Amino acid sequence: MCALAVFSVGVFVPASIATAETQDKQYLATLSEHGIQGDAGVLIAAGRSTCEAMNNPSAFGQAQAFVGINAQLAGQGLNQPQMTQLMRDAISVYCPDKSF
Repeated sequence: MCALAVFSVGVFVPASIATAETQDKQYLATLSEHGIQGDAGVLIAAGRSTCEAMNNPSAFGQAQAFVGINAQLAGQGLNQPQMTQLMRDAISVYCPDKSF
């Protein structure tokens, strides 16, 4: 019975979790191809925040969000060209319907 329960849990993993993990891996691989390294959690959070900012209807709100994202990334040692590339990579993976 225990073996069946463990197997059942593995079978019913929600597709959204699997998709998010796949997107995260794709995003980190794309960043790596562009020479961008850092704490994976911070990079993923910045990428997802980039798409959230792109959905902000206010240009001022978007600008504020990008300033915050850039400050966080600067703390990771990224320079401005790397931050710009990170945002492009984030959009291409997490929200390809947006443009930067």
